[in-house]
Amino acid sequence: MSIYGLSSYKKRVRRQVMRPAAPLAALLTAFITTMLVLAPAFAEQSDEVRAQAASESQKLEELVQQMEQQRAEVDDLDRQIDQMAGQSIELQDELIQSRQTLSQIVSQSYKSGGMPTLPELLLSSRNLEDFVANLYYAQKVSEWQADCINQLRESRRDLEDNMAQIEQSLNERSEAIAELDSSRQSIEQNIDALLARAQTLEEEERLAEEARLAEIARQAQLEEQRREEERAKEEAAKQEAERLEAERQEAERQEAERLKAEQEEAARQEAQAQKEAERQREEEERQRQEAEAQSEEPSASESESEDTSSAGSWVTCIASAYTIADNDPPGSTATASGIPLDESVPTVAMPMSMNPARFYGSKIQIEYEGMTIVATITDCGYLSGGARGLDITPAIFRAFGFSTADDWGLRQVRYRFL
Repeated sequence: MSIYGLSSYKKRVRRQVMRPAAPLAALLTAFITTMLVLAPAFAEQSDEVRAQAASESQKLEELVQQMEQQRAEVDDLDRQIDQMAGQSIELQDELIQSRQTLSQIVSQSYKSGGMPTLPELLLSSRNLEDFVANLYYAQKVSEWQADCINQLRESRRDLEDNMAQIEQSLNERSEAIAELDSSRQSIEQNIDALLARAQTLEEEERLAEEARLAEIARQAQLEEQRREEERAKEEAAKQEAERLEAERQEAERQEAERLKAEQEEAARQEAQAQKEAERQREEEERQRQEAEAQSEEPSASESESEDTSSAGSWVTCIASAYTIADNDPPGSTATASGIPLDESVPTVAMPMSMNPARFYGSKIQIEYEGMTIVATITDCGYLSGGARGLDITPAIFRAFGFSTADDWGLRQVRYRFL
């Protein structure tokens, strides 16, 4: 290879080294970006795929570093080649100059008949001293010619050695570049395969995510159906509980009515027994009063009262009602008999015009619209100057179906003493 072909050969080698650097860096950037984007797709895949991706990424980075290093070495080689080329040009110039000088010497020697021989030197010398001088100069010329020839040979040999060394360096660099290019192509193929695998995994991940979301939606629908069924069961259970509660309350009501009927029957029987005892007592009282009547004349009013209140006879009157709230004084349980007013116990108050003190503790039977109740006389009042015959308490008007004294108002009843 001539020195003038080094420049084009150097440019071709530099293009081989520099050409893949930019695309390879772009490929590395694209690969790393793709790996980051597709990271979720790799998250649940095998360690082998992730290891391959990491390995190829590392190889790609190392290859980029090697290419950068190779580019630096090529730059250094360029400087060396430039230096060797300069030296080779100097050697070539020296060789050309030496050739020209040697050519002139040979031409002059040829024109002058060539180098003189020893006899010619001896014959042409005037004396021995002149002969020694001519012989010395002839030897120097011969030695100089030999030196020029040797220098020319050495310059040519040095030039050939430089050219061989440059060519060897270029060949080694070409082989290294070819190996790097082969590695680059292999890594690019591996990266392409990994990118395709990553896209496949991403698609599989997307399909798996869609299936998972569909399953979640299906499970949510099943859960909603289950909750609806549970709510329906709870509603049915609530209705059943309400029905059972209603039946229980109805049973309790019936039981309460039965107990009330039994109590009323027991009260009726007790009232009947008390009635018999009261009749006996009244009979004794009547006999006592007859005995007393013989000793003194009763007043007209007393006679009228005794006739009106005779045992066993029914008397029709207007009955009012009072409670603890409107008692005298209001809110107290005080009564004329001293027996505390109890709204749960059937008691009545008689008009003061009937001299009620003699009836305190006595039983009285009251009838209203076919219903009867036995009460105790415990109190008295003016009762509109005797215009009303009875003043009943809450236990009585409630037994007749009224909830308050105002609901009762003034109603006509019948009563008789027992």
